[in-house]
Amino acid sequence: MRELLYKVALLLALSSFLPLALFLIRRESPPQGISVKLEQKQTVEHFSLESVGGAVGWHLSAPRATFADRWHLELIKPFLVVNLKPTIKVLASRAVFDRRKGELYLYDVTLVSRELKASSPYGTYHLSKALFETDSSCRIISNGSETVGNSCYFFLKEKRFIVKGNVKTTLSGVKE
Repeated sequence: MRELLYKVALLLALSSFLPLALFLIRRESPPQGISVKLEQKQTVEHFSLESVGGAVGWHLSAPRATFADRWHLELIKPFLVVNLKPTIKVLASRAVFDRRKGELYLYDVTLVSRELKASSPYGTYHLSKALFETDSSCRIISNGSETVGNSCYFFLKEKRFIVKGNVKTTLSGVKE
């Protein structure tokens, strides 16, 4: 009798593992027609990116960065340092970094160096060319003179700028 009870207990124990075994065997991957999204928006605190090689070195940092997709990075209060003589600092309220094009789209942007201070509501900085361009209004203070206009180009390597439209310049040292 005791032997029969052991056999029944053993049979019940083995049969309890049967549903688990069937579940593990019948597990399937998603069908071919359905795409499974593997990435989500990721946020990085204390973001920092530095150029390696290239004609003009730079260092980009931000307190927070969010990967919008594979090629675009949204930055909050970015700070870009362009390694030229003199060093140029670019500050903005927010920016979008396009990794594929190597461009930084800046909003409420200010460029500061020892010789120049410029501001604009928005603009694009081309990392490989060391060029900042904007088709909005811009204000430039250089060597005590102030220039205001629209559609500005700042060639940072050559230390020059071009203002294309509605240009108004106030020269320092001129008395009326």
